[in-house]
Amino acid sequence: MSGGVNLLPSSAKFQAAKTKYKRYAYYFSVIFVTLYVVTTLVVLGINMMADSKLKNGQKKYQQALSQYESLNDNVVTTQKLKYQAKMVSKALNERFEYGSAFKRIGGLFSDLQVNVLNYQLDKGNIFKLSGLTNSNDNMDGVEKKIIDINQGLIEGIKSARLSNLSVTNNLWKFDVEVATK
Repeated sequence: MSGGVNLLPSSAKFQAAKTKYKRYAYYFSVIFVTLYVVTTLVVLGINMMADSKLKNGQKKYQQALSQYESLNDNVVTTQKLKYQAKMVSKALNERFEYGSAFKRIGGLFSDLQVNVLNYQLDKGNIFKLSGLTNSNDNMDGVEKKIIDINQGLIEGIKSARLSNLSVTNNLWKFDVEVATK
């Protein structure tokens, strides 16, 4: 053993290779752990962003749903009001207007020289009217007015019928039944 001859060269080579592989293993584990941490952070970040977007989407959905429900209530209320207004309008259109009917009947023979003695509402929309005139021409005018009514030429009056007629000393007394619309 003289002269510096290394009798264990394979052991030194083995130690050098072991150190080299330890360094590679160290680098590999640092790179692996770094990639693992970065990947975990990226996955967590993506998960947090997706969770945030999901929560925002749920908030928007809840807002839209509440708006829809309130709109639904408004639509139902509006439709009810429209229906009720339609029914009230229909009832108002179908009702008998006493004031205008009395005016119409009272002024029926105003263009003739006829004295209307009495007029009254009999039943429903039928009026009984009594009148008096002193000339044949005026009585002809009354008859013509009744014909015009029955032909639908006078607005607001459906029909008329001469129910009684008498003449005494050229004084014509008549009764007319008039039905309004």
